[in-house]
Amino acid sequence: MNLSWDDFRLTYQDHRLELVWPGFSVLEAELDRCVSATLRQRGPDGGAQLVFQFRDSDRPVPGLLVIRVDVPARHADGAHIFTEWLQRRHGVPEHAQEAAEDTVLEQVPLNSAAWIAAPAGPASDELFHHVLTRIAMDTD
Repeated sequence: MNLSWDDFRLTYQDHRLELVWPGFSVLEAELDRCVSATLRQRGPDGGAQLVFQFRDSDRPVPGLLVIRVDVPARHADGAHIFTEWLQRRHGVPEHAQEAAEDTVLEQVPLNSAAWIAAPAGPASDELFHHVLTRIAMDTD
């Protein structure tokens, strides 16, 4: 299974994905590291964007690598077939939702000290107590 156009090539072989930008970069990854493959439609010209997420779960803190590839309109159908094939044949989800995506993001108010609303962890509480104790000692 392959996709290619002027400045990009994507191949699947032996349970590996290879993403190649000739003269620039190559990414090879085992398919089981791919946690999502999504095709997003982009604008009225018919172009799209392939979005892959790869996770390295062998590390103590697994990293997440997100690759976004612009797909010319003339290759959007092929990219659609490729992502559906990955999803259907290999069980790669369309979108891997991170726990952080469930949280509501809020803008920090510029003129307010009351913006800290989340509970602090034990290390933060200890630091806060230490700082306030030193401030109290300095003012005495």
